[in-house]
Amino acid sequence: MADSSEAGTEDFDEFSLLLDERRLKSLLDTITIGGFGKNKKLKEACSKDKELKKILKDQHAAYAIIGQTSAKIQKRKTDIARKIGLTFDSIDKLACEHHPGIHFEITGTIDGAFIYTPRKDNKRELNTYQCIQCASEKHVPRTIAYDCPQCGIVLGDFEKKHYRSPEESWRALAGREGEHYHCTLCGIQIGEHYWKMS
Repeated sequence: MADSSEAGTEDFDEFSLLLDERRLKSLLDTITIGGFGKNKKLKEACSKDKELKKILKDQHAAYAIIGQTSAKIQKRKTDIARKIGLTFDSIDKLACEHHPGIHFEITGTIDGAFIYTPRKDNKRELNTYQCIQCASEKHVPRTIAYDCPQCGIVLGDFEKKHYRSPEESWRALAGREGEHYHCTLCGIQIGEHYWKMS
């Protein structure tokens, strides 16, 4: 019976096969250098070990499956949010709890959103919206909404988080301070605004 370290590595699923020799070498380098220092003898032995290659390919396949599962979870959460009236696929479907049947209007765009909008979409801006009647009556709280590239149009306001880059970036004249904007449903960053830069 052949030793396990000499076993073939051909029988992997489709995700494993995505791990080409270049990436496999990179992973081997990470393991040997990161785990044991720059030991050339160990690195050479690891690079020839078929069992280690199989383990790495299995790990890569697991990461691919986790990524796919995460995407499915997010899609299902988005579907549920739409079902209970938290997200919409068009401005015409937005509904104000204070003024049923009243339309919404675009009030502006989210700063820096073009960076976070997928390139496959022709739309590179993310809008903010408000109920027309809420605005005319100066209703508080007014019903507002915003675009999220992942969720669609989301009722409510996006989350604003203070951001300040590390001190090293300020010394390198690349410092930034301001706010990062995040979707309250899926958590992805959808924009940014900086009021201080070095």
